[in-house]
Amino acid sequence: MNINCSSVSFRGDLVYKDRYIPSKQDITHDVIRAHFEEKLGPYFYYIDQIAKEKQTMHLKPQKKNTDDYWKKPGYTQKENNYKVDFSKLQKLGLPALRERRQNELYSGFQLRCTPEELDSVKKAGIKSVFGLVPYYEKDAVEKSGLVYKDLATVSSTPLSVFDINGDLIQNLIKHPEIYANGNSDGKTDSLKMFVKTLNGDNPDVPLPIYFGCHNGTDRTFLWYHLYTILKDEDMDKPLSQEKVRELAEFASDLDDYFRW
Repeated sequence: MNINCSSVSFRGDLVYKDRYIPSKQDITHDVIRAHFEEKLGPYFYYIDQIAKEKQTMHLKPQKKNTDDYWKKPGYTQKENNYKVDFSKLQKLGLPALRERRQNELYSGFQLRCTPEELDSVKKAGIKSVFGLVPYYEKDAVEKSGLVYKDLATVSSTPLSVFDINGDLIQNLIKHPEIYANGNSDGKTDSLKMFVKTLNGDNPDVPLPIYFGCHNGTDRTFLWYHLYTILKDEDMDKPLSQEKVRELAEFASDLDDYFRW
């Protein structure tokens, strides 16, 4: 990733791409974050940063349904009979709440798992909760009548939220054929099950789904971006050259992001 820092000065206030940087110590972190915000959209902000910087934030979402950001020309969403009352979810005050695919897929802050909140989530139309990190109160989720799965339990080989910056993507870049054939450690098959789950093709995790990490921000955004790269790929064939290029670019950005 090529970031031009020539416009950054350490004299007085620090500003990069209209973003105020409070101190010299924060320059690496914030310049990388500013690059991600410019490249991937405004949803990469932390919720507390949105509150603090809402007066100076120039990037604005253009569409209510954030999945539109990734749609290809000619994409047609599958018809469904699901109905989610998004306004009811909004009334819960869930931080980082996003409607990723209308009536099907939603992301945000890890649920507090109180009986009242879970009942409200269920009444809003959600049927499944998918954790990018394990919900330690998963029993409460299941007791409420919602289905629960996470990266560690979606397939026979557990995934970790941190696998996104490990061999998982690098193996696909170097050996795109394993997307069709799997690999010895089973993680590629688990990744495909993750994609199937968010696509609504996992019968054990029915739509509509609410998913996220602890804060519903950084790692939720990264895993969702990985999903958008792979969601339309034929899982019985090696990854296309186009997808390998997209994964390579994404991996390069991840290296820069996790460096600080």
